[in-house]
Parts: sequence; structure tokens; C-alpha cells
Amino acid sequence: MYPEEKAEICSDISNYKKRKKKKREESKIYIIFCFIKKIIIIFYISKFFAIFIILSIIFFMKKINSKGKQINLSNAEIEQNIENFVQTIPKVDKNEIVEFRRINSHNILLDSKETKIKENRNPDISIILTSSNQAHCIHKALRSIQNQSLKNIEIIVSIDCSYDNSTEIIKSYMKKDKRIVLIEHDTKEGTMKNRNDGIRKAKGKYITIIDGDDTLIQKNILKNTLDIATLGNLDIVEFYGNMYANGEEKSTIHYHNDVNGIIRQPELRNKFFDINENNTYFAMSCRVIWGKLIKNEIFQKTLEKIGPKYTDDYMIVFEDSLISITLYQVAQSFYLYRDFGYYYSRDEFSGRFPLIPNKKCKIKAKPNKGLDSLKFITYLYDTLEDNAFDKKIICHEIIGANNFDYLKFSNIVNDHFDMFYRVVDGLLNTSYLTEKEREKLVEIKKEVVIKENSLKK
Repeated sequence: MYPEEKAEICSDISNYKKRKKKKREESKIYIIFCFIKKIIIIFYISKFFAIFIILSIIFFMKKINSKGKQINLSNAEIEQNIENFVQTIPKVDKNEIVEFRRINSHNILLDSKETKIKENRNPDISIILTSSNQAHCIHKALRSIQNQSLKNIEIIVSIDCSYDNSTEIIKSYMKKDKRIVLIEHDTKEGTMKNRNDGIRKAKGKYITIIDGDDTLIQKNILKNTLDIATLGNLDIVEFYGNMYANGEEKSTIHYHNDVNGIIRQPELRNKFFDINENNTYFAMSCRVIWGKLIKNEIFQKTLEKIGPKYTDDYMIVFEDSLISITLYQVAQSFYLYRDFGYYYSRDEFSGRFPLIPNKKCKIKAKPNKGLDSLKFITYLYDTLEDNAFDKKIICHEIIGANNFDYLKFSNIVNDHFDMFYRVVDGLLNTSYLTEKEREKLVEIKKEVVIKENSLKK
């Protein structure tokens, strides 16, 4: 081997060793660098998670403390907080209500431009709007709901097999407002089932009821009642309504002179039953189911307590009373918000015959209104307790119904005499009634017996 070749090989070996050594050194530096980098990344991630955990603990501790404070508040303190809040709410001007009712159904505008409104998956309130042959006025009901300042709502429209084009009208609204849910009945079900089908579908924490010919007359009424209900964790918050007939204001509905503050059980159950044998009619305040914000779970429990025998029955009269009398047994708290929010119409919106017949609608054998009241009284007899208070309630319901010309028992019992006798005889066999109450029941029974005998001839 030549000396030059040997020197070149040695040089190559030397360079190789240097490169290998340098590579090893660089590899160590790289590994160290990567290790340090990982440590730094782990440090910052740990620091981030540590801060996140600390903030989460602080947040949940505050939440727990706030809940604890709320739980520790006495009923008087909660009531005072609500009263303080109510004082900050401006009262609605009754002149605004008059102006509202003069507005044409098609001209009630939304606060903002009409754009598509998205569905609310977790609504605060589910509004149950029931309708039957009210295509001429349902625009107004829907607009009054859409115009509410509270937007996180669900609007369930339950149509009881209308002859008219109500369904088409609702569907036209649904194209722009995804909060609207439509329930259609191909068979006439009656007010009770039509409304309850909507209630069962409700997703909101609270529920309120609106009839198809009525409206909400104050755009903040749902927001205000929801704030009150949330502040006190209340089961029912009721507000005033105005009744109009023939274009004039007739009365204020839900007017309670003796109701102040929060009413709780057991007082709640007894507070709204005015049993007085000198009265011609047993009066229960808050008989109507609308004009109230009711906790969803309380409403569902009420329907369960009533049972499908009645909740799915054909009833168009006294269905409010049947639900209300049960509701005030299930609910634990009630508050009356003394401001106007509901327009109850008895004039231009009610009782219109549909111009466009819907041949698809099937009508059940329609019972008379008197039978509805008889079903209600039978329900009370089968469900209320065996004590003086409950038996007097049933007694005064019979007396009261008999005092209405269109509900005379001697004229409406017809083929249901056994149902009526069972209830009356059961009451007469108790020791709970006064002599005056007993005499009145005997008198009513005699009228029914005369009616039955005349039908047999």
C-alpha cells in the first residue's frame, strides 16, 4: 500500500470517528433538549390544569355556598326578596291593554325584523296554545306569544280537529319560527285531552296555558313571572287577567283580596276552597288553568294523580276545575303576582263557525255540558279524602252546578242517574254535612228522581 493511500485511509477513519463522536454529542444534546422541552410542556400543562382545577373548586364552592344560603333562607326572607323584586317591576298601564285589543290580528308586529327563529332545546317555558276552529283569531294569540321579551320558549299548538284552516295557518308560522310544535287530532277529543296532550310533550321547566281566542297583553309577563318563580323556587305563580265581552271590559279574573305573599301547604290546599253554606255556589278561586306559570314536574304529577280515565276523557266544561282542584293538592307553593298579563275574550273571537270545512275531522258522540260537570263531581267523590272538608267540597259543587240554568241536574243527568245517585247517597250517609246542606241535597235528588220517572213513562 502506498503511503498516500494509507494516509488517506487514516484521515477518513479519523474524520469518521470525529463525525461519529460529534453525532453522539449532538444526539445527547438533542435528547436533553427534547427532555427539557417535554418537562417544560408538562409543567405548563400541569400549571394549566392546576389553575383549572383551582378555579373549578372555587366556582363549585361558591355555587354550593350560594345554594346553602338559599336553602338557609327562611320563608319570610324568600318572600321579602320576591316582594322587593316585584316593587322594581313597572306596572302595565291598563290603557295599553285597551289599545292592544283594538289591534287587528294580522297587524301585531314583532319587536325585531321577522327572521327565522331557531328551536330552543332547553326552553324556560313551554306555552300550550289550544285551538279548535279559531283560524280567525289564532294569529293574535301567536303574535302575542312571539312578542314576549322572553325568547327562550317553546310554543306547543294543539289543535282539536278543527273544521277550518287552522293547521295551515300554524304551519305557515312554523316555517319561520322553529320553536313552534304542532299537535294535530284527526278526531274531536275535547278540551281536556287536547290540552293534556300538549302538556305531556312540554320540555320547559315551567308551563303556561293559553286558549286560542285569548292573548298575552303584556310583553314582559312571562319574563316577570319566571323571575319570581325562580327567585322563590315556586310551583305556581299566578297573574291577573281581564275579561272582555261585546267590546267592553267586564271583570278582572283571579282577583284575590285575601291572598298575600307565598301560600304553602297545608294552607295552600285549603286556601282556595271557600265553603259557605249561605253561598248559592261553592266558589274556588283560580278555577281556570290559564293565567298561571306552573312548574312542569308539578303539572305532570297532577295529570298522573288524575289518571287517564279523566285526563283522556272527552270534556269541554269543568276540565279547568278538575285540573285546578288536583293541582292545588300536588303543588307546595303559590304566589299571586298582582299585575295584568292575560286577555280573556268572550266576544269577537269566540264561537265562530268555520268558513272552510275540513272533511277529515271525525267527531265523537258529543256529550252535553251537564255530563262534564257530573264527571267532575264523580271524580271528586272518588279521589277526595273521607273527611268533613272534602265531603263539603263535593256537596257544594253539586249545589253550585244545580244553581246554573244550563247545568240543572234534573235536565242533564239523563242516562247517568246511577252515577249521580251513588255520589249523593254517599254524601247523605256521612255525618259531615250540616242540616242545611243535607236538605239541599235531598231537594236536588228529588228533582232528578222526578226527571228519571218522567223519562220512563
